[in-house]
Amino acid sequence: MLEAKSQSVIEPVSGLPGYKGFIEELKTQDKDTPHAIALVSLTDQLNADINQGFQCNNNMNKIQFQALAHSLSAKVYLIRPGLFILSLRETITANDLLQKCRIAIDKDYGDTSIHIGMLPLPLLMDPDIKLSAEVHFGAAQMTLAAALSLGKEADYYVSIKALNFAPAAIFATPLYLHLEKGIMRGLLKVDTNGDKKKIRWPRWKSHEHLDIAKLA
Repeated sequence: MLEAKSQSVIEPVSGLPGYKGFIEELKTQDKDTPHAIALVSLTDQLNADINQGFQCNNNMNKIQFQALAHSLSAKVYLIRPGLFILSLRETITANDLLQKCRIAIDKDYGDTSIHIGMLPLPLLMDPDIKLSAEVHFGAAQMTLAAALSLGKEADYYVSIKALNFAPAAIFATPLYLHLEKGIMRGLLKVDTNGDKKKIRWPRWKSHEHLDIAKLA
């Protein structure tokens, strides 16, 4: 049963721990709670499985996986080619994380821009409010989308953190809509090494036109 459980979090294509492993880790956290989670995009390599072919790309991803794991105090998961999620065990700023990822990847197929979406944990300060692992992943996706919107001329990160008075409703379904409203209302602090005014936040529906260009 233990063997079956360990294999259940391994992605069949890559042979590496993937999305299921990340979700299971967050679901079973007790005292060993991560300090933060971060989605790391090797943006120019997101379609490398098609451009390189499966075998070559899979070997590259395994080397990058090990490089990130050795460079950081973190559990690493491969979501899809060129996209990793980190469960960070060290207290680290988003900018320092970006620099460490750059150094790690430069040694192993570093010909790519890097974008990071980061969430310091806990998402809410009230310990009695429990948010699902899926909500954590979705919020990380939104911050990564924001980082990607800044372009590929440099490496960028975007992080969001709920302020102490923020209600749990900002993480309700539909998640992107409520996060957008939380940003508009100043309930979420946005941090980036880019220009906040140039961030294009993803829309939860194509017909929504929320003006969230002005950040608190």
